[in-house]
Amino acid sequence: MTAAFLQSELTSLISDSKRKYADVKAAAEKALSELRSISVTSETQLAGDLVRKPHFVDPFVLACKSQNVKLASIGAASLQRVVASSAIPRSRLPDVLQAFEEAVPLGLDVQLKVLQTLPSLLQLYAGDLHGETLSRTLSLVSAVFTRAIAREDSNNRNGSQDQDSTRDNEDALAVFIDLCSLLTEDKPQFVRLENLPPPSVLETLEGLLSAHGSFVLNDDDALKACSNCLIPGLSALIESSANFGVVVRALRIAFVLGSHHLVQIKSAFGDLFKMVLRISDRAGSHKWKRLLGLEFFHGFCSDFDALRLAFATFDVEQNEANIVSDFMASLVRTASEDPSLIGLGRQSTIPTTKPAEGDADVTGATDVPTGNVAQAGNTSTGVSKELSTVPTPCLDLYDRTSPPEVPETYVYTLVLGCISSFSDGLSKFIMPLSVPNRKSSRIEELGTEAADDQEGLQRRPSLRDSSATRKYQHLLNPLRRKDIGRHKAVQDCAKLIESCWPAVLATCSTFLNSALDSYFYHMLIRTVQKLTQVSGILELNTPRDALLTTLAKVAVPANVSNLMNMYYGGKPALQSDVGMLRESEEVSVKSPVASTPRQSVDLSSQTLNVRNLLCLRALLNLGIALGPTLSHAAWTIIMQSLEQVDALMNVGPNARIARAASSGPDSGEGGSLSTLASEIAAVDTARRRMVESTRTYPERAFKLVCEALFQMIEDAIPVQASDELQIKPEGDLRPSVQTHKSTRSVSGTWAKAAVLDIEVQFVLKTVGRLAHVNLYRFREQDACSVSWDLIIAKLLLLQGNGKLQPHLRVQSANIIDAVVVEACATSTDDDDEEIVEANRSAIVLKYGIPALGKQLESARDILANGHKISDVDVKIVQSMLEALHNLLGSRGEDLGEGWIGVFMILDMAVSELFSNSTGSAHETLRSPAFKVTQLVVSDFLTVLDNRSIAAMLRLFDTFGGQQHDLNMSLTTIALYWNLAALITGKADLLAPVVPRRSSDVEASASRAYSASDLWQMMMHSLVELSRDARPDSRNAAARMLTKAMEASIPLMTSQTFNSCFTHVLLPLLDLYAAGCAEDDDAWQLSAFNLLQDLGKMIQNHGSLLLGHSVFDDTWFRLIRSVSGLVNIGDVGMTAAALNALSDIINNLRQLDDADKFRSSADMLVALWSFWKDFRPEGHGFDGPNQKALASHARLWLEMVTWNANTLASIEKATEITAQVIKTSCFAARHEQYTMDVNRVSLHQEQLLEVMQNLRKLPGTGKRFYAQLLLDVAGGMLARTLGSSQQSKQSSSDARGARQPTGIAFATACIEELRKVIQQEAHDENIWQDVPIPETLKLSADLVTTKYRRLPTNDKDPLWQKACLLGVDAATVIGEHHQSRGAEHGAVGRPIYDLLAAILEARDLENMALENRPSNDNIAVDEAFDMVQLQRLHTATKPMLHSVAIPPPIKKQCILMLFNHSLVARPWYNDLTPDLEHEPLKELTSIRRGSIRSPDLPARRRIYEEALRCLFDHVSQTPERGGHTSHSMTPLAAPYILLRLSHTLKTFIADQPLRYLEHPHMALQEELHFVLRTFLDLRVIDDAFAPAARYLERGEQLKETGDQRIPSAVIQGGGKSHLRIMWGLVMRFEELWNQLPRLKKGHAWQDHEHGRGIEKCLNEWKEAVSENWGPRFR
Repeated sequence: MTAAFLQSELTSLISDSKRKYADVKAAAEKALSELRSISVTSETQLAGDLVRKPHFVDPFVLACKSQNVKLASIGAASLQRVVASSAIPRSRLPDVLQAFEEAVPLGLDVQLKVLQTLPSLLQLYAGDLHGETLSRTLSLVSAVFTRAIAREDSNNRNGSQDQDSTRDNEDALAVFIDLCSLLTEDKPQFVRLENLPPPSVLETLEGLLSAHGSFVLNDDDALKACSNCLIPGLSALIESSANFGVVVRALRIAFVLGSHHLVQIKSAFGDLFKMVLRISDRAGSHKWKRLLGLEFFHGFCSDFDALRLAFATFDVEQNEANIVSDFMASLVRTASEDPSLIGLGRQSTIPTTKPAEGDADVTGATDVPTGNVAQAGNTSTGVSKELSTVPTPCLDLYDRTSPPEVPETYVYTLVLGCISSFSDGLSKFIMPLSVPNRKSSRIEELGTEAADDQEGLQRRPSLRDSSATRKYQHLLNPLRRKDIGRHKAVQDCAKLIESCWPAVLATCSTFLNSALDSYFYHMLIRTVQKLTQVSGILELNTPRDALLTTLAKVAVPANVSNLMNMYYGGKPALQSDVGMLRESEEVSVKSPVASTPRQSVDLSSQTLNVRNLLCLRALLNLGIALGPTLSHAAWTIIMQSLEQVDALMNVGPNARIARAASSGPDSGEGGSLSTLASEIAAVDTARRRMVESTRTYPERAFKLVCEALFQMIEDAIPVQASDELQIKPEGDLRPSVQTHKSTRSVSGTWAKAAVLDIEVQFVLKTVGRLAHVNLYRFREQDACSVSWDLIIAKLLLLQGNGKLQPHLRVQSANIIDAVVVEACATSTDDDDEEIVEANRSAIVLKYGIPALGKQLESARDILANGHKISDVDVKIVQSMLEALHNLLGSRGEDLGEGWIGVFMILDMAVSELFSNSTGSAHETLRSPAFKVTQLVVSDFLTVLDNRSIAAMLRLFDTFGGQQHDLNMSLTTIALYWNLAALITGKADLLAPVVPRRSSDVEASASRAYSASDLWQMMMHSLVELSRDARPDSRNAAARMLTKAMEASIPLMTSQTFNSCFTHVLLPLLDLYAAGCAEDDDAWQLSAFNLLQDLGKMIQNHGSLLLGHSVFDDTWFRLIRSVSGLVNIGDVGMTAAALNALSDIINNLRQLDDADKFRSSADMLVALWSFWKDFRPEGHGFDGPNQKALASHARLWLEMVTWNANTLASIEKATEITAQVIKTSCFAARHEQYTMDVNRVSLHQEQLLEVMQNLRKLPGTGKRFYAQLLLDVAGGMLARTLGSSQQSKQSSSDARGARQPTGIAFATACIEELRKVIQQEAHDENIWQDVPIPETLKLSADLVTTKYRRLPTNDKDPLWQKACLLGVDAATVIGEHHQSRGAEHGAVGRPIYDLLAAILEARDLENMALENRPSNDNIAVDEAFDMVQLQRLHTATKPMLHSVAIPPPIKKQCILMLFNHSLVARPWYNDLTPDLEHEPLKELTSIRRGSIRSPDLPARRRIYEEALRCLFDHVSQTPERGGHTSHSMTPLAAPYILLRLSHTLKTFIADQPLRYLEHPHMALQEELHFVLRTFLDLRVIDDAFAPAARYLERGEQLKETGDQRIPSAVIQGGGKSHLRIMWGLVMRFEELWNQLPRLKKGHAWQDHEHGRGIEKCLNEWKEAVSENWGPRFR
């Protein structure tokens, strides 16, 4: 297995060595080759072969020496296996041991392998590792002591003692005694060791005493040997021997004896101590002995138990010895013996190195100045870890015979180490004993003073943060603790400090001003800090204060006073060298530096550095640790040092301090700005922790802290005002804090005011932090002597001192405010919460609010003297008000009677300061004062009494009426709601409102206000705010007035409610009306809102208003107020006023108890008079006015609903109403971009409703109503037609108003009139009820507008509604033509007009193509006209054939039908020029042909209906037999013939020119339709007689006569018209048959109309030939 392991390890070496370790790789490859060449049969055989190969271990040795951890680990493991196998040649053992030695520093893994190898190495190669004599001696001694101790341990376990054990003990002790005898050159008695050299003897003794000292020194003979032989021998060797190793061994044995066995040998050890002290204190030829002596004492200092025991033994019990004290004193001399070597100066510097001559100084950047004291020839100045230490202490170099070379400053390193170990040992021993043991400590076991302090600490455990209590736990004085078992040792420590502190202080003072590197400087500071802390814990005040003074001096640069005075422009103050100790406590041992003359100060280089901050941090940490035990003087030291460093850090720009911090040479500490910044941060942290630690101080200790702070700035506190401004509750006569002025001994006195401001700034900042941390003290009555009577009283004096800088006064006030607020708001976890809350409330009442109020006095005094308050006083008052706000927010519910003080503050701030200030001061004070008031109203109204509420209302008057901040006014108005709710909740019944101001109510503080008084004050206050010139404030106040009034109605009587109207609301409405008269929209909005609220109030509570006996007067007063608003002439205001009045009427009318109102004629008449006097044209309505007109119409509707009979009984009420309707309709002006085409506007809708209700009014006839509809519709049509002639720009004016189209309104009127006609259709008196001619005329006029460019309702066009109206009217009168024939004459012309309007479409023909309607729309309109034409023809045919219609009208109707029965417009000579008188002239004449296109109209179907109507006038009907002279048939007969003639002649003339081209399709349809209609017609034959005679004989047409009837007429049968036209038809047929045709059915004659025409021709022949022969009458 060994071979396999080695092979694997060699392979690993080969792979891991690579190129960097080529020698390892080569040796490993060679060794691997050798290993593989061996044939392994057993482990023994392998070991034998490897021993013969001395180079086999080379790769492993090289691997250990490679300094590579991985390779060394492999090499060490391989060597371990080779050693265990005994395979290493003995010649290679030195190489292996050397390899192990070099590999040891490479890590734990390698070290473990080496340690595992050593046992095998010592076992297998022992003979090759030591000399024969030494090996034999050491083996004998070791065996003897080992056997003896083992046997004794066995006996102790078994509880028996045998003879062998005793023999072994005797052997061991005999050996020890013989070894001791050798030191005094006596002959050994037990063992032959005469030739053993002293170093070996000392080494053996050291090993025995170190390992088995307790066993040896338990024997009296052994102790005697130590006293008589060992210690004297050691003394002799130490003092006389020149052998370095011998002295080292001797001192090491002495240290073992002194540190572990001093009690047994103290009688003989004192001389040894003194001898060592002599060599360590004397500079002789053997300086190395001095170093060994100092290292010896350094060891004692490091073992504090040994040092304490030595002090107790020699300094306490043997007062004459004073070994420890003398040693400490010797350190002072050693430290100061060569000032230049340690770089002693005015302050601490860093060590410097002086290079060879000609080279530059080697320095680096650091945080402190370099040493400026150096002797020529010195290689270094100062003490540093790099230049002043040795790798191994001299006492550990026991193998050397000559002393090593050590630095010259190594002795100072030992001195520093001694004092550091001394303080560190003290700290480690005392500090654990000072920690309270919660389980076993009892307060009664402590001293009286400590018990009092502890009682103060435990009095309020719940008021402190538990985590903070644990963090800043106060330490106990171990001297006062009887429960610890080491009380005697603690007493010895106290004596040790009292004995040695002057020497330690002097030594530290020397080094604090020397050149030390960072390591030793930190060590020095920790030394002073720990010694100070231990002194403080043991209540050793003198050393504690002396050490604190030392730290304070080095924490501040020596020239701080001059620097500050120079910076602020003052003269340098004299430097004071007086210490901060009392004269009775002066240090007896002074540093040698004290006599060193001071040099001139270079201010450019003397700046604050990291070491100053380090000392300050140590000082602060001592304040944290010793705070409760420090005296007033100690706190003064700490606070003044902190203040001076704080001021120095603020001198000049921060960059200057940073540059100064990095200007020195490099010391390894890092002098960059980040280092200085980090140290400053550490100081701030320590400062914060020190302040936080005061939370757990007893009252006495905390008071000392505060007094020390305020003593620093006593020049800034007016002493004469101290008692006056002290915060005391009423009746508290506690004396004020007595202050005294002390001298400043650390930095001197600064006389400049600027420097005083710096001190004040520091004190304020510190006091603020202290107060914040100790808030619980401000909540306890027992602590008021410090919290309120000291801190707050002093701060008030500073706040009122006008000589201070403004920001300092403000800062003082801010601290007061913060303390008051936070002290009263901080929550607790106390078990008895009620007690705590009650206590806190008492503190708030007694101290908090008075403290805030005191801050107003300075501002009041300024105003009282007639001056304006400054910005500083404004800021102070502002801060105070904000604090009051926060205080009320947290503790307002606990104030109780304290609200009087709150309102006094507010009244003082608002009435005196706020009202009398201007500009920025006014702006600054306004907001916080209002915030306090707002908070009181929103959260604490329920706890206020009536007197406080009255004061609150006075504050509201000020805040609401101020003109600077609108939001404040609005918020104040909103807060009235809270007051209203509170007041109404307190009241039982409210008295009527009387017209007086709130100022008339006495404001005496002694007056008892009732809830009704408060309510009236609130009403009048709101009325005043409702008169505000600002619209938003005015509107909000008016709204709040009505809202509060409405909320109070349940507490009102009818008289109170009416008084609110007559004395509050209506006068306010009149005021708004006066404002509206100035054409101010804002006032109009206010009036509108008030009207709305007034109407809602009446709607909800009208019965209460009606219940009063003088409601009539209220009603008349209301109408006058509304009339005033209407007379303004504003549309919106008029509409609002009329609508409000309408709502009021509607609401009052609907009340259950409104009988009196509904039956009151006087009130209605008064309203009618107001209504009828309203004239739209007389009110200056230049803009849109339909809202006002609609409201006016609505008011009439309300009057009708109120009492229609009373309204009808008023003279000419109907006529006036109708006239007002017309005027309103025609005077209306709408807003831009509004259309009344598709639907009526609100105004028009109201007018329609008025007209409908007017019809129902008693005494109004049907004809009156119908005529009104006609007048309105006609008037609207006339205005619409007139406005259509104007341009779009002229349709509206500059005010954005436009005339309404009236389309929808006229449509509605026509519909209403149509309903009337339909309702009266069966009444024979319809001619009296409805103006029929006017109706027909209006309809005709409206129908003619069908294609005019007017606004049109596409769904229900106006002309269609008018057409339906006219046709319905014609139908109704047609039904009554026999009974009422006399009246038909008046409708002839209207009927013709309506007929013409239906048939004609002139506007369409004249319209541009791009403006024409679509063909679909035209077709729809044409279809409608065809239907209505047929209805009109059917309805009017009987009348037209009656005698009532004049013949000219009839003739015009026939001509109208004829003209519109033509499809295409006639061409030249198609018709006779005199169509009316000679229609048949040239009836059969054919004009010249033309190939022009026919001129077709847009409407091509209505001709059919016109043709039918025309033909119908001559057709035979069952109800009409032969014609009469008054019949319309003879008039129509010529036009029947002309109609056919025109169609046939046009075809005969034009078609031959077209050849194969077909006629226009419309002409084909017309030809076919005319032939078919003419062919199917059966006429009254007599009617065609005149036409026949005219055609046969040329006689003039006559409707009557005795002429012979032509043959065509004689035949009869209704076919006279066919026979008369037969000749022309024959010519047409001839042409028809001659026309060319396309073959195979492609000719147009073969299509539908062509075939129809041929069919008509054939039928014509048959009809004409039937029964045709000459007949004569």
